[in-house]
Amino acid sequence: MADRYAYAIRFEQDAVGVAVLCRDLPELNSYGDDRAHAVSEAVDAIETTLSLYIDQLRAIPEATPALEGEHVIQLSAMTLAGIARWNALLALVQAREAPAANRDEDIERELENPDNLFKCWRRLDDGTYVALGRLAFTTGLFIGVQAVTPYKRRYCYSDPTEAHAEYLRLTTGDDVPSGWIARRPETAEDKEAKSRPGYDPSVFWPKRDD
Repeated sequence: MADRYAYAIRFEQDAVGVAVLCRDLPELNSYGDDRAHAVSEAVDAIETTLSLYIDQLRAIPEATPALEGEHVIQLSAMTLAGIARWNALLALVQAREAPAANRDEDIERELENPDNLFKCWRRLDDGTYVALGRLAFTTGLFIGVQAVTPYKRRYCYSDPTEAHAEYLRLTTGDDVPSGWIARRPETAEDKEAKSRPGYDPSVFWPKRDD
């Protein structure tokens, strides 16, 4: 699997330093003082670019064979495992996308309104609309988005990647995501947990093990 995501980069020297480019990841943008520095910066640049793909709900592409003069970057085992999980989850969701029939045009008009905070959305099999949106300090997962009232439930995530994964895992409006740090409306259970000394949301509402 490592070779499937061993991206080849090429270097372009200018008067200031070395630019890094990647055919398989055209969004990649990195720079180094010299070639060695450029290689060390390339790993972070690739992982940042992969995060962009996740943020845009896009599949992460496989690498193509290196061409003459290119340098191959090997990613960590943790990153490779994350790529595999993300692509598998995205493929599963795309395979079960709700048909166009019976959609609610009023809700979808609100979801597409650029004045609203929603950045992406989907309709579940039971007709529930869910969406992701940027909040002041977190990423919000909204369940039960409506045309009149904004939503039925909202979950806040400090990690955007975790928010995207939970968003894609939802199958019905009754599903409860995991890994969040706050939710609205707050429940009695939330208030009781927050009143305890040393409250840590990751302990009370942990992430998934998978």
